[in-house]
Amino acid sequence: MTAMNSLEKRQTIATALQAFATRPLQEAALTLLATLGYASDKHIDLTPATAEGFLTTFGQNKKHPWSGKSEAEAEKVFAKKYPAIYDHFKPMRQAMIKRCDQGKYFWELRACAYWLEFEQTKIIYPDIAQRCEFAFDQNQFYLDCTLFLIPEGSLYLVGILNSSIVRWFFPQICPTIRGGFMRFKSLYVGQIPIPTASINQKEAITKISHHLLMLNRAPVPNSSEISNYFEHLLNGLVYELFFPDELQAQKLTLFKHVENANLPVLDSIPENQRLAIVQETFERLNEPNQPVQECLYSLGSVESVRIIEGDGRTGE
Repeated sequence: MTAMNSLEKRQTIATALQAFATRPLQEAALTLLATLGYASDKHIDLTPATAEGFLTTFGQNKKHPWSGKSEAEAEKVFAKKYPAIYDHFKPMRQAMIKRCDQGKYFWELRACAYWLEFEQTKIIYPDIAQRCEFAFDQNQFYLDCTLFLIPEGSLYLVGILNSSIVRWFFPQICPTIRGGFMRFKSLYVGQIPIPTASINQKEAITKISHHLLMLNRAPVPNSSEISNYFEHLLNGLVYELFFPDELQAQKLTLFKHVENANLPVLDSIPENQRLAIVQETFERLNEPNQPVQECLYSLGSVESVRIIEGDGRTGE
């Protein structure tokens, strides 16, 4: 077999990673491991065959029969307790010993102080991106090293982090790398200002964020138009949080009008009816002479908004 060059190997690994989106998890994982050079004809049967079952067996935090013993003695106990697993590890023994990310013994996972945070509603975002891409995760995803998480199940916070003002602000504090990408390290993400908001203001942004989330998960024929509208509305609300005096000086009181519009709480509506409600809400708010629509139309008259949106310059 001809050895692959570095470019071919990267392309093969990328293809194996893409398989996780379309193929069964076990099949995709075995393909990736084989691509990385970890292959074996042996299989492990875990009961239960779940992530929890794997962690229960190999997690460092659990008390095992080999815990507290010398390395040599512990390995003998492990081999006797789980002979099939031990045989499966044999071809990879030296590589496993050399890895730094392990527990006390080479076959153990390292202890993870934040493991449970993977299993709760959270905000996730990529390490490298060209713009803010904060996502709301309710599916208990376990993240790889190229993703970060914020252990907050807050649609309000998701709305702020994906707003135009934060997308404008972040490049001001984060250096751009090749291709216009930025590194979303904690050093920079921790500097993003989160404005103070009242309960009603948080509720309004949460509702709009939920509408956008629904459209993203289950698109409708005019999803793009509706999403653009709600994104514009979300940005307008966030502008009012950051620049209340400027907006209110021009009688742009979006929070007041959104509250008067009595937007629905989607969680209180049967799931199969939510998209229809989102469409109805869009049509109602997008009516000519509707106060919310009039405020959105006039946002461009605010200098700070024009600067952020790229339609004006300071001092003009």
